[in-house]
Amino acid sequence: YQRRVHGEAGCGNGAFLEQLLTGRPDLVIGGVDMSNELVKSLKSHFPKNADRFSCGMLPSGMAHAVTDSYDLVVCNSVLQYLADHDEAKQAVDEMLRVARRGVVVADVLDEAFQAEVDAAMTAHWGTDADGKNVYGTTVRKYLFFPKDWWKRTYESHAKVATVSIHNVIDKVPEYKRGKSRFVVSITLKN
Repeated sequence: YQRRVHGEAGCGNGAFLEQLLTGRPDLVIGGVDMSNELVKSLKSHFPKNADRFSCGMLPSGMAHAVTDSYDLVVCNSVLQYLADHDEAKQAVDEMLRVARRGVVVADVLDEAFQAEVDAAMTAHWGTDADGKNVYGTTVRKYLFFPKDWWKRTYESHAKVATVSIHNVIDKVPEYKRGKSRFVVSITLKN
């Protein structure tokens, strides 16, 4: 029997990892997040796994993790905050480096819905005192991905067996933003 080790890139308050432990208390968990306060809280909340949590921003925030140290790495609703596709590739490459079995990147913004999402975010954030849109100036615009970027970028990767894309709306129809988002599952070679 081999203990399973799961990590989260952008673990936030640990809600996802907490749910994993509810069903599998034997799991070893860890993660990286940009918030020092959240990482401190996670270390306190998960004392047996405290040494597996660290503070940092993707992609460099995962540099400390040992190669092949996690069975599965999950990254949920994080890549849209990165600067560009090159930075996103670096982040996913780091996830692949530390994963033994797979990587799941969830809540990825679909480029096909960029105009619609940008309009909603512009309306949500409004304007500043000078009448300028906050979204795209004070708040950086989200990063969107064409679905084929994932297969073009990772199908020929030496460690990757398969790349699968799943539409969020198909799996969770009640998720209001689901039509503009998708999940990428990357299975690694044994």
